[in-house]
Amino acid sequence: MALKLFNNTGSTLYFTEWGASLKRWFILDKNEEQINIVLGYENDDLYKTNPLYLGATGGRYANRIKNGLFLIGNKSYQLETNNNGHHLHGGFKGFSRQKWSIENQSNAQITFSLVSPDGDQGYPGKINVQTTYELNDQNELNINYKAISDTDTTINMTHHSYFNLHGQDKDSILDHLLSINADSITEVDTDLIPTGKTLPVNNTPLDFRKPTKIGERINEHFHQLRYAGGYDHNFIIQPDNKGVMKLASELVSKRSGLRMTVRTDLPGMQFYSGNFLDGKYNGVSGNPLYKHAGLCLEPQYFPDSPNNEHFPPTIIKKGREYKHKIIYKVSLI
Repeated sequence: MALKLFNNTGSTLYFTEWGASLKRWFILDKNEEQINIVLGYENDDLYKTNPLYLGATGGRYANRIKNGLFLIGNKSYQLETNNNGHHLHGGFKGFSRQKWSIENQSNAQITFSLVSPDGDQGYPGKINVQTTYELNDQNELNINYKAISDTDTTINMTHHSYFNLHGQDKDSILDHLLSINADSITEVDTDLIPTGKTLPVNNTPLDFRKPTKIGERINEHFHQLRYAGGYDHNFIIQPDNKGVMKLASELVSKRSGLRMTVRTDLPGMQFYSGNFLDGKYNGVSGNPLYKHAGLCLEPQYFPDSPNNEHFPPTIIKKGREYKHKIIYKVSLI
C-alpha cells in the first residue's frame, strides 16, 4: 500500500517510513494545476540517510545542543557530535534516519511509531514516540507528536520539510512573502549555538512582523546573517490570545497564488532559508537542489534549551507524556 494521504480538494501527500518523512505534497495552484510544494529526493534510497533532512521528523532533539553535552540533575550526558563539534537533529542516526513502523493508515490519517532505546545517540531512557499526520478538506496538515520515556530525558521534535510554494524545482524561495509572529530571536554565535541572549528583531533584517520578501534583506551586512549564510534562526513566537495554537508564520507565493500558515503550541520556530543546499542532491524532477531552493518553518523548543535554564524546559519526567502539535494550512490567496 502506498503511504499517502488525500482529500476532496486536490491535495495528495506521500510519505516514507524512513524518518516518518513527507516526500511530496501535491496541491492545486491558482490555475488549478497540481504542483508539488515540498522538496524531495529524486532517489528514494536517500531517505534512509536523509542528508538534507527533507520532510523528516526531527529528534530526539531537533536543532543544536552545544558540544553535545547537557545535564539532568547532577548527571552529565554526552551526545553524538555531528555538526562542527555540536549535536544536531538527534545525532548521526537521529529520528530522521531511522525506520519507523506504521501504526495505522487511512485516506486522511497515518501514524508512525518508533522505539528509541536507552543510550540511543547518547540520550538517557527508552522512549516510545509517535508522529501522526492528518489531512482535512481545508488542506490543513495536522502533525501530532507524542512521546513517553522510562526515565527522565530531553526531547524536542519538529517537522523538517523544505517548502517552495512556487512548486518543487521552480526557482528559489527568495521572492516568497514571509511573516513571522515574533518580536525577538535567540541570538546565535558563529557555530549557530545560542548565546543565551535574546535579540529584538526591530530594525534588523530578522524583522518579519510584516510580510516581507525573503530575499529583500538576506544579503545585508548583519552579524546574525553572516554566521548562518542567510536565515537559520529560532524565532520566539508571540501568543495571539486565540487559544493554545498560536499563529507562528505565514508564507505567500504570488506566482502560484498559494498561502501557507503555520500554527503550533510550541514556543519557537526555526526559519531556515536553505543556505546549505549546494546542488549535491537532485530533487524530484532531477534538477539539483541549490541554495534557497526551499525553506523550512520548524516549530520547536529553543535550540540548546537543556543548557539554558531561562529557556522553556525540554526535560520530560519518567512516565510523563510529551505532546505537541503543528498545523500547516495551504489555501489560495
